[in-house]
Amino acid sequence: MGRWEDLQCRLFHLGYLGEELEYFAGTSRGAWLYRQIAQETARVAEIARANAGEVEQASTYYADSGL
Repeated sequence: MGRWEDLQCRLFHLGYLGEELEYFAGTSRGAWLYRQIAQETARVAEIARANAGEVEQASTYYADSGL
């Protein structure tokens, strides 16, 4: 799976976890769900950073090549 597809899947999963949060926030499972959201958010940030780096590198390449 490519990075964009991975990012899309993880963002969708984050949305799902966010929807479930209201049901678990006040329960003993709330802490687990918050940790899951934090871990998934950190991974999404890593993927987004990598994608942004690739786009910046490509735009620099194209700018330098005159394309």
